[in-house]
Amino acid sequence: MAVYQVTIFFVPEVWHQNSGSVDALLTDEGCFDASNIWSISSQRDSVKEIFNKTFSSYNKTFWKSEGESDYSIDEDDEGNVECVRARVDGRNYAHEELQRILSLAHVCECVLYFPEFEKILEPSVNALEPLELLVKRSRAYKWKLDKS
Repeated sequence: MAVYQVTIFFVPEVWHQNSGSVDALLTDEGCFDASNIWSISSQRDSVKEIFNKTFSSYNKTFWKSEGESDYSIDEDDEGNVECVRARVDGRNYAHEELQRILSLAHVCECVLYFPEFEKILEPSVNALEPLELLVKRSRAYKWKLDKS
């Protein structure tokens, strides 16, 4: 991850509903471990297909987007999804990019987790403004301001 990127993890709604807290996302050492959260998701097999359709690609796990934003899916040795993330370019993100993240989260039946703030955001019609606010509060966005 670059200093100018905000990392956002996709967390299956079913896992979030069962655990109910941000603390449940963290290991005993306080680190985020996405592999456990995707192991129970029924969307596990279709999330890669949804991302490939969105970005007009086939059988990929990494996609570049606007500016230096990107999306990636980590898999284990058997090809099972372990982690889904977006990294938003805090220097010059677009509303359309944030809307795409919300749309992908909705279609993939996920909530969005921001490790920098230990916050979860549910995708909804009204989520664009809070998402933009989190990006603007991020270290990546502040790095941009410091460079100006």
